[in-house]
Amino acid sequence: MRGHKDRVTCVAFSPNNEIIVSGSYDKSIIRWVAANGEQIGEPLFNDDLVDCFSISGDGKFIISSAWFHYLFRWDTISGELKGKSVSNYVSAPHIWANYDGTKIVYSATIDRCSRVCY
Repeated sequence: MRGHKDRVTCVAFSPNNEIIVSGSYDKSIIRWVAANGEQIGEPLFNDDLVDCFSISGDGKFIISSAWFHYLFRWDTISGELKGKSVSNYVSAPHIWANYDGTKIVYSATIDRCSRVCY
């Protein structure tokens, strides 16, 4: 699976194991068909480097972190941006989404704390 133009920082399977998602320092998130490695749609673009992402437990949303202050909520299938939040911290290297993607827990590197977004 080739498609990123810079270092890949994270990769995960969807809960149903049908989609692979990868994120990169090229600011993109790419969705792939797990069975054959084909890219699904166009890449999704963060405002900055992709630190990490989480896929909601129901598989409907990808929550991604950009290097500078933002969390993005994407529809996994359509790729539509469903929301953007300010995290107030330079980097959120760990993100976890609840089952339906409505709550997000993330850690911040600056103050060594975890936060919850709704």
